[in-house]
Amino acid sequence: MRTLLILAALSGLSLSSRAQRTVGDSIQYWQNLSAGLEGRAVQAARQSDSGRLIASRLDELQARNKSYVAFMIFGEAAAADYSKLNAAIAQDGFSSFNGPLWRFGLGLSRKTYSGVMFDLNYFIADFGQTRKANGNSISTEVADFLSFQVGYAVVNSSRFDIYPYAGLSLRGSRLSYSAPATVNPSFRSIASLIQNDQSTSGKSYHLGYSAGIGMEYAIAYNAKSRRGTMLFAKFGTDGIFGSENYHMSGVTYDSGIKYGAWIAELGFKFFGRDRDDHGDRD
Repeated sequence: MRTLLILAALSGLSLSSRAQRTVGDSIQYWQNLSAGLEGRAVQAARQSDSGRLIASRLDELQARNKSYVAFMIFGEAAAADYSKLNAAIAQDGFSSFNGPLWRFGLGLSRKTYSGVMFDLNYFIADFGQTRKANGNSISTEVADFLSFQVGYAVVNSSRFDIYPYAGLSLRGSRLSYSAPATVNPSFRSIASLIQNDQSTSGKSYHLGYSAGIGMEYAIAYNAKSRRGTMLFAKFGTDGIFGSENYHMSGVTYDSGIKYGAWIAELGFKFFGRDRDDHGDRD
């Protein structure tokens, strides 16, 4: 009796499974028919006179789209005043540091249809400078990190913009002195191995600010992909709240260095237009 019940149950499950597969296959079949019908209807609508007029008008409006998102790469010349530091190190036989600084940066840019502009620079860093005398060396370097700028395009078009801007950043700089260590010829252990080591270095971090005016022009644009390249330039100032003081060997050293009284920037934006911008209307 138990065997008959088990066989009946298995038979019922098998019939139920086949019924479910039959229903599932039917649903898939009619879904495919529905999708095909919708596709043909859409294709017919696009090929109609009205569809072609709508597509043509949409392409025309999108060609005048003013908004974009872009990746930036640029070079920068920045003022650097080393006069106080140069006067001090000249007494120790070092030659002068000179400006301007040549820097390199990467970032992202966003422009809205109304002309509001946002730039986020990941970093703007120089290549560092070093001066040597009698086997010793002094080095300097400076960089801005996560510089965020906001601007507004007073001349606002799809190909050419002019915009004042202002922003904040984190400024980091480094000053170091390197001299060969004097080895103690009669050392007893590692504790007495080095007789004299004058090398020292210090870092300085401050909240930075920037302000100026920028302009850009689309030198290339592909209407089909809505992608292109802009040449852009900025001129302004890039300073810090505070002074370029360095903490080294337990002493606060006032270097007197002043970076960024003026900056001149030139670079490229590789941009893409927004595909669904409700502001793209006359």
